[in-house]
Amino acid sequence: MRQRRAKLVEDARALSRKNGTAAVVDLMLTEAENLKARINTTERADTLFAELSHDIGRRSVDIGAGFVTDAAREQRVFASIVAGEGGALSDADKSYFADTIARDNRILAAITSDSVGRLSAEDQGHHARNYKEPGAGIRAAGNEATASAGGYTVAPLFEAELLIAMKAFGGMRSVARTIQTPTGAALPWPTMDDTGNVATIIGTENTQLTADTDLAFGQANIGAWTYKAGPLPVSLELIQDTAFDFESLVRTSMVTRFARGQNTHFTVGTGTNQPSGVVTGAALGKVGATGQTTSITYADFLDLEHSVDPAYRGKARWMWRDDIVKSLMKLADSNGRPLWQAGVADGEPDTFLGYEYTVNQDLPLMVANAKSILFGDFSNYVIRDTLGLRVMVLRERFADYLQVAWMAYARTDGKLISAASPVRYYQNSSI
Repeated sequence: MRQRRAKLVEDARALSRKNGTAAVVDLMLTEAENLKARINTTERADTLFAELSHDIGRRSVDIGAGFVTDAAREQRVFASIVAGEGGALSDADKSYFADTIARDNRILAAITSDSVGRLSAEDQGHHARNYKEPGAGIRAAGNEATASAGGYTVAPLFEAELLIAMKAFGGMRSVARTIQTPTGAALPWPTMDDTGNVATIIGTENTQLTADTDLAFGQANIGAWTYKAGPLPVSLELIQDTAFDFESLVRTSMVTRFARGQNTHFTVGTGTNQPSGVVTGAALGKVGATGQTTSITYADFLDLEHSVDPAYRGKARWMWRDDIVKSLMKLADSNGRPLWQAGVADGEPDTFLGYEYTVNQDLPLMVANAKSILFGDFSNYVIRDTLGLRVMVLRERFADYLQVAWMAYARTDGKLISAASPVRYYQNSSI
């Protein structure tokens, strides 16, 4: 798929240079991006298999408890579900999967009603081996019949993982420096910019040395803003009747809400009553020429790249929204060499002008005066987490409504910690 994607892009470029139909070129590039999505899905599935392979092997046969797990069948069913092809499973696999759904529904209902002791010996044995305590996450089955109705849920006996098609979000946590602290007390962080000072030559011997410029230190304070999601009440009837692990779905949704909300602030946060975003802390690198209100030229990219000190370019990368990637695939230098290169080898990233890039949908759209593209060393952006994400299950508060509710909170802050402008932005022109 990687090779096919790279060839599609090259063919699209060649057609564009021959003044081919723009619609055809865009169609080819769209197909290339669709392949990228499939590549990402396959890589996620491979990662899950690698993480779970040991656990699958350990639980492949458990005759003593009267329960047998077919590891090969689990992998086959899981692969079909990830690919959205659950309906193509054999009748035997479908029957196996249906049986596990029924069993997990029985156990889930027993957990919810605190009646695990009334389950059969086989179900109790399965519960003891594969279910966590209430409120700590449950392993359950998914519904393979229809993808949109749960076909992407994880197969039985796997850890509580859900592959959900979500709106693209994030980007900052993958490139920033993240630290964890045991408390949320203000964290002073020293800064220094000595780039303007150099060593000097002594003119003559036996001359008293004059004092150099003192080191100039600064300080940035990183706090801990509290983010919350919930309470999210869910009826016991829905929990009992659903065909997949509803608790895991709620938790995943909460994590997604945190990721989206925090990434917005880590990107464009004002620093007032919220984190200071990387755009807020970045310095001006290049302003587009007149007419570049919604676009950027090759020369502008070069100017933005070289506005960052070479000391930071060794670990530098680009950051932009997804909607400009297609146009970047078409760009070439003055000798016709493409600026965007597809990663073909396994794990090899796509690059632009030789640098990797990160897609961040929270960056501004290209409009007049927008700070739409970033370049630099993002490891100088520090994200401070306090004690991680905390999830609470409220089983008593909504009991008279026959509901269980989930809520979560996290304390975090972020700031670009440097006085030497390691990240700079491109600003579209005003007219």
